[in-house]
Amino acid sequence: GAPHGPAGPRCGPGVVVLAAPEDVAALAGCTRAAGLVIRSGARIDTAPLGALAAIDGDLAIGPTIAVDEVRLDGLTSIGGALRVERDGALTGLYLPRLQRAGRIEIAGNYALATVAMPQLAQVSGDLAITDDTALGLYDASALAQVGGALTIASVPKLSLVMLPHLGSAGSVRIERAPALPPEVAAALHAAAR
Repeated sequence: GAPHGPAGPRCGPGVVVLAAPEDVAALAGCTRAAGLVIRSGARIDTAPLGALAAIDGDLAIGPTIAVDEVRLDGLTSIGGALRVERDGALTGLYLPRLQRAGRIEIAGNYALATVAMPQLAQVSGDLAITDDTALGLYDASALAQVGGALTIASVPKLSLVMLPHLGSAGSVRIERAPALPPEVAAALHAAAR
């Protein structure tokens, strides 16, 4: 049978790749995955994956060209990395219950305007938001600790970074973020150990 853990049965023997709507249907109802990759030229709706609570490895989103929103309402933990890279049409990433991630990399997404993970409390490794030309809002309002480097770079429209509880980060680098208010940048720099 499938291995069981605190989040319930793990679906699939390894990393699951979502490339078509039928792949989403096959994963619907699963509560745990070894890893998840969303890589497609097709339009994919992730709403049926609301039961998915844990990803033991990585969650990789991209490259995609027709996925405009990724919403995983039940996801609470990502053991590995959250990588959101090279998504042409993605405008919103919504992970409302995510509490922990090993590492976060959000890079090279031309339409991504909103990233919301309001319950994220801890990132064990690095948190990097780079080369996202349309990004205006990053909400991780519960985030208290970044174990590695916090990097915000080449995000010309990023004006709202909600990290009011960030108490520590291995290092902080902010560059080419002209819309970011100076007081927000100063508060983020103050979190560096």
